[in-house]
Amino acid sequence: MNKKSVLATCGFAALGLALVAVYMLTLAAPSEPVDFRGVRWGSGIGDVSGLTPLAEDGNLKSYEKKSEVLKLEDVNLDKVIYAFYKDRFYQGIAYFRSEADLPKLKQILTRLYGDPVQLEQSTNKFFWNGENVSLLLSYDAQSGTGRVAYLYKPIQLELEIKK
Repeated sequence: MNKKSVLATCGFAALGLALVAVYMLTLAAPSEPVDFRGVRWGSGIGDVSGLTPLAEDGNLKSYEKKSEVLKLEDVNLDKVIYAFYKDRFYQGIAYFRSEADLPKLKQILTRLYGDPVQLEQSTNKFFWNGENVSLLLSYDAQSGTGRVAYLYKPIQLELEIKK
């Protein structure tokens, strides 16, 4: 496995830890996604067509779809990643590059899932906490990248308990 793949896998785990910590401190959002871009939470790797492997670290595996439409409504995306734990889908991440897309994405997600919690007094991090799914919208001006991360909590908690 190359260094970039290892870093990507570590990034998934770190993001998961942060989301688990935050969701324990916030109230549940009024609604939550039942899937990520058509892939239902907990689906097996074999149930999802068109996946191309990106990284693997033990029971954690990440993939992308080469034929993925890189848009979220009218917002252009840079990359979309699907993460699995023990071959079950638990995390989806959509990356974007334009800071101007942050308010557009916040508006889309607020329309779909209600008002977010703003994290760390930052204007660039927003969190939605559903009963089973949490979302984190963030943008880092230094790196010029942003992401919308969706996390299926039942599998994430299983992953954390096993560590």
